[in-house]
Amino acid sequence: VLFMDTSTNFSTLHNQVIDGVLTTPYQFGNVTVKKPAGWKVTANQDIDMGGNLLVSGAAGYGGEFSVTGKYHKIGGNFTIETAPLLATYTTGTTLEFNGTAQT
Repeated sequence: VLFMDTSTNFSTLHNQVIDGVLTTPYQFGNVTVKKPAGWKVTANQDIDMGGNLLVSGAAGYGGEFSVTGKYHKIGGNFTIETAPLLATYTTGTTLEFNGTAQT
C-alpha cells in the first residue's frame, strides 16, 4: 500500500486517516508513506502490517506516520528515513516488529 502526496500547498488538507478493522486477518502487506513534511497518515485503530513499513525521507518528502495510542505490529522491516529529509514516526502504546532493518 502506498500513501503518497506531492503537494506542498498548505491551503489544502492532505492528511490521510486509516480506519476500520486493520489487524489480522485484515492486515496490510508492505506499507510506504511518501508525504511532504507537514502531512501525515494516521491510524485510528490498532494496525498490523504483514510486511515492511517505510516512511520516506526522500527529496520532497519527510512526512509522518502516526499510531498515537494504538498497538502497531510489523511483520517485516521498520524503516524511518532521515536523509535527505527527516521522516517522522509517532509511536503508539506498543510497537512490535520482527524485521532486521533500522529501528
